[in-house]
Amino acid sequence: MAEEKRSLNARFTKYYNQTDWLLLFIMLLITALGLTMMYSIGGKALLLSRVGFVIVGVALILIPTFFDVINFENLKSRIKKTKYTGVKDIIVKDLVSPPGLFLIFATILQALCYVPGIGVEHNGSKRWIRIGVELQPVEVVKIAVILFVAYMIYHKAKKLDSLFGIITTLWYIVPALGLIAIENTSSALIVGVIAYLMCFVITKNKKLWIVLAIIVVAAGALLIVWEGGYRAGRIKSYFETMNYDGLDDTVEKTQPIKGLLSIANGGLTGTGIGMGVQKNTLPEKTNDMIFAVICEEMGLIGGMVLVLLYIMLLWRIIIIANAAPSMFASFYCYGVMFQFGLQVVLNIAVVTNFIPNTGVALPFISSGGTATLLQMIEIAFVIIISKTVKHKY
Repeated sequence: MAEEKRSLNARFTKYYNQTDWLLLFIMLLITALGLTMMYSIGGKALLLSRVGFVIVGVALILIPTFFDVINFENLKSRIKKTKYTGVKDIIVKDLVSPPGLFLIFATILQALCYVPGIGVEHNGSKRWIRIGVELQPVEVVKIAVILFVAYMIYHKAKKLDSLFGIITTLWYIVPALGLIAIENTSSALIVGVIAYLMCFVITKNKKLWIVLAIIVVAAGALLIVWEGGYRAGRIKSYFETMNYDGLDDTVEKTQPIKGLLSIANGGLTGTGIGMGVQKNTLPEKTNDMIFAVICEEMGLIGGMVLVLLYIMLLWRIIIIANAAPSMFASFYCYGVMFQFGLQVVLNIAVVTNFIPNTGVALPFISSGGTATLLQMIEIAFVIIISKTVKHKY
């Protein structure tokens, strides 16, 4: 009798789909704050260089939201083939799919950083390419890896419980990680950690993944010590920061100190938008250290409001992930949540001098129009997924 009643209730239960407008509203609030900071730091010219990308990003969110031109679930499809017999066929099966082809494309873009005439160097680092617009390929790689790992989890989740399965499932992202790590260790770390956390959530053999993490961290630390170079220099500068005597004018030492001075100068309520003085001498004030400018001009209260907005953004993404109609959609949302969460934590930790400088930007806030546009595209997919979630009347 109870089973018949449940069946009857299920038959007559009505559902509705609803776009998560709150997620979009929170993202727009954070982006608006970023535009305000661009105007405060660089005036109308810097603002206009960013606002066009924001307009395009909002359009790319609203058009598929209103017109249903994208079915996210179609991205998890595989090439149609009757039988897979060898390693070559398995690789084809994994890569000849929308996420696989996008990963190949993103890896090629990352490789173009080292091609003369296409790769662009800033501050001694080859992290950008110029193809009509200047683009940092690692931002494309982040989306590609999130999509591809979500795709592999959907099709091969059980393989992630063994070492051999882990290797044969994730080896496709290694070339992209290696190309990023050559010039940008922190971004390679973020991409790797995103993939790790996505897999860690689904695997049943969590002890194996913890052991792998310990081995990788230990190997990375030994490599930094053995190699030396700018990576070891940043760590050394971090430990020397509090004993800084003001005589050494290198960016690694002045940037953390001036960032802390900016926060201290803002106090509780800030100096007012456009009234900050420390930003005039603060290195990377539109990118890595923009949170220090926010704290100077909007005070501790403004900084905490921004952190609260980020927490709300992540909270909405988690809710959508938990209610998503498929494992593929769900783990894509988890990947986006991990990416934004990691970047926010690392950026603020650098500005407040809890960790050495990593060069990680603040999502939707830091300069870089193409980066902001790509982050909006990530949110666009999450909002598209939110439309497929069924709510009971």
